Amino acid sequence: SDSLNDNLLKELGEFSASFSSAWSKNFTSQDVYWVEPDQVSKTPVSGEFVPKGAFIIRGHRNYIRGAKLEISIGIVEYDGEKRIMAGPTDAMKHHTNKFVTIKPGFTKKEKIAKEILSRINEDNLLSLDDVVRVLPSGKCDFI
Repeated sequence: SDSLNDNLLKELGEFSASFSSAWSKNFTSQDVYWVEPDQVSKTPVSGEFVPKGAFIIRGHRNYIRGAKLEISIGIVEYDGEKRIMAGPTDAMKHHTNKFVTIKPGFTKKEKIAKEILSRINEDNLLSLDDVVRVLPSGKCDFI
């Protein structure tokens, strides 16, 4: 797709990989792919079974090989309000300098969330739940 540049695809790949099951498996990278919207369907063809919650992908898959599992968490201004955001590090750098970066690791979510709070919550905007809610599923460590 012409509208997706290489850097955006890299960021999307990192985000997708980081919020996939690869995180809880402690992978450092993961192959992911993207498709055009019209390639995604919930309607099976005759004889095809689609499990609940699953999608059918038809046609060419555009792979992003070795997407890095790494997410930055920071406070960004959105619609005039400061909010917590989790996203690719390159994207986060464009929105705030108040962020931390994590990778799959060995520290429980609640413990890492407390440490994240202590590093970025200078105006007491965030609760522990706010931080836990944006973390990938699985244990984490700081980069």
